[in-house]
Amino acid sequence: GATVNATASNFNIALAGDWTNNGIFTQQAGTVTLTGTANLNGSTATTFNNLTINGTNSTVTVGTSDPTVSGTLTIGGDAAADTDVLSIGAARTVTATGTTTLTDSTDTISGAGTLLFTSTSSGAGTTGTVSSVVRFEATAAKIGTTVVDSRTYGGAVEFYSNVAAVRSITFPTGSFTFSSTFSVITGASQSSVL
Repeated sequence: GATVNATASNFNIALAGDWTNNGIFTQQAGTVTLTGTANLNGSTATTFNNLTINGTNSTVTVGTSDPTVSGTLTIGGDAAADTDVLSIGAARTVTATGTTTLTDSTDTISGAGTLLFTSTSSGAGTTGTVSSVVRFEATAAKIGTTVVDSRTYGGAVEFYSNVAAVRSITFPTGSFTFSSTFSVITGASQSSVL
């Protein structure tokens, strides 16, 4: 594989085709924007600073890697009439440790894979559709009210912790609709508090 470094100038990258990382990508503080129907693949998991899925009815499918977005994950943004989709393939995980934004009611995060939020995440917000599996990962720290959003969750929702300490997950006020399973998962001899 090759090495791509967005340099200290934090260059942005716009790509209308597939993103395949079989080498090293150093994201710096820029944004990668995927603007067409494409696949996000590779033998190496990519860490993006910011990742945007935004074109004219763009669908990006995560197929053979488990990317992490440490800054902002944005789905949509160009026109309210467009439907931009992040589709997470089965047995794949997209980890969002920063802000996640679905800009329009037509924008979607879907698929049989998992969208994982940590204690540093902002959650998926209340706009658009989230029908993938959503996991709130509390192993490193408790999950506060700014991570779990009052919204409709179309796929399974998991609250997970695998640490000896008690972890809590605090829900904000509002209405929640769980259209599939709702699970609290802990490792052996651990406990979680909702």
